[in-house]
Amino acid sequence: MTFWFGLDVGFIYNNAKINANDENTQLHIQNMLKISNSDPSNTIILIRDINREYEGFNWRNAMYYLSGYDVYYLFNQENSGIKGKVSLWHGKNLSYTTSEASTP
Repeated sequence: MTFWFGLDVGFIYNNAKINANDENTQLHIQNMLKISNSDPSNTIILIRDINREYEGFNWRNAMYYLSGYDVYYLFNQENSGIKGKVSLWHGKNLSYTTSEASTP
């Protein structure tokens, strides 16, 4: 099974149009397809926030361009600032589910 770890800039751009016109997004998509041999059945994509704008590959792009893949978006205190909770979003085929757990 192939694992691909990407970084996301968060929810700052939720209302932005999804497009792959920027070179960074195109490179992420091409590399993910190449690494996985374009086979979503044996690949999991993990995405997590970063603090720098305009860097990384985001959840919305993964859900749109790689909709047949299992995409996980991870939130914990380190990247969300929320104490005592870990959240996980799982997306596939343009839909998603969420899970939460308490932490010490």
